[in-house]
Amino acid sequence: MTESHVQLIHRAIRGERAALRGLLERYQGVSYALAFRATHSFPQAQRVARAAWPLVVQRLPKLAETEGFVELLAQSVEKAASLQKPQPGDDEPADGGGHSILKTEKVLARRSLRQGLADCPLPETIVFFLRHVEGLAVSEIAGLLGADDQEILESLRRVAVDVGYRAGFAGTPGAPPDPATLSPLRRDSLGLAVTLAEGGMSYSRRAELEKFIQNDPDARREDEAVRTVLGLAAGTFSAHRLGPDFVREALIQIPYADPPKQVAELPVPLRRTGATQVLRTEVRHGAQLALCLVAALVGLILTLLLLDRIGYSGLGMSLAAWSAGRTPSLTATILALGIGIVAMVLARPPFTSALPRLPHAYFLTYGVSAGAALAILCVLLFNPYNAPGMYTLALEILLPIWGVTSVGMVLVRQKLAYRDLERRLEARLRIIEDATGMDPAAVAAELQPPAQEAPPVATPLPSKS
Repeated sequence: MTESHVQLIHRAIRGERAALRGLLERYQGVSYALAFRATHSFPQAQRVARAAWPLVVQRLPKLAETEGFVELLAQSVEKAASLQKPQPGDDEPADGGGHSILKTEKVLARRSLRQGLADCPLPETIVFFLRHVEGLAVSEIAGLLGADDQEILESLRRVAVDVGYRAGFAGTPGAPPDPATLSPLRRDSLGLAVTLAEGGMSYSRRAELEKFIQNDPDARREDEAVRTVLGLAAGTFSAHRLGPDFVREALIQIPYADPPKQVAELPVPLRRTGATQVLRTEVRHGAQLALCLVAALVGLILTLLLLDRIGYSGLGMSLAAWSAGRTPSLTATILALGIGIVAMVLARPPFTSALPRLPHAYFLTYGVSAGAALAILCVLLFNPYNAPGMYTLALEILLPIWGVTSVGMVLVRQKLAYRDLERRLEARLRIIEDATGMDPAAVAAELQPPAQEAPPVATPLPSKS
């Protein structure tokens, strides 16, 4: 089991919904494989795997070691399989439904392969299921089950040989021979096709085993059976994979894992009275007002310094020469000032109201913008240094920028106020949920009006000729 799996299980134990979703996405194939081993039916196994995850969530807090998660998942699947009853369409007909097109050699071979996988008693069937039904790589299976790649490869070899025998690809359907009774070369040649397809081996060893398979009839028959299993697996099991909605459907059945918050009853002297609440609100408003005033002073000084430096620089002289002989539009100036002042009034922070709660960065930005506005007005009205470059910079550049910034602050304030309202509504709903013990989703489902049935369509009577 990799470190990411361990951390994911720990977070799911703590009740994190996102971690539970990630755990379900990674181990959905394992639950499906365990369910198929218990039911021997693909449709029923999907229902059992979906019903097992609420049981897994109930048992997660009792998990002592993360390495035991697969065992916990197996126990939950076994419990869900005992509760889920088979449905009429779970078992497929063995005779192909009686139609000749359903009795072709390839269709019957695929049906035999599915039946052979269902009849395989080996516990390693889970590995074969994950590889050929869910399509996971050998390394992914090793990470999920806490094994190495070589162990997974050996399990695939054993199951492929067993399924080949039970499907009838190696002769009469039945159990494979005991490997302990076979010769060393034949024992090593079992499932050679799986080793070559997944891992590979040295050239000399491969040549030796292939030569033995060609000369030994039983080994050749077993090798052909395994190759048939591998050749039919993709087309046979691809239609039985879990659908993309499995995770969403399983999460719907899992209740919200966040435990209700227990609010302890405080002694009377420690309870927050109304006077204390008012005092805390006044202190907060005073601190916010002081923050705005300091930011306004900083914005005023910085803007005047900026105008002074640029006004007497070469850039300021260039601006003065560019604006020489041009008469600034009084209408545009008044319009920019008017829009900026109205926007500043609309974007003002709540100094006298407890709501909404805005971040400190907003108060700083508003103070700096107000200080910059005072500096621009000072230059436009008084121009104490009689610097044409400073006047042009303030009128032509800073004033439009300040007007656009003020309008942007109005939009930012509305968005922050909306987010604050959402947080307060969410907190209020949590308090109601904790106090009543009711699930908001269930309440919403009960309050939803029932769907109205469509009125019957009148059938015209036949006309009499």
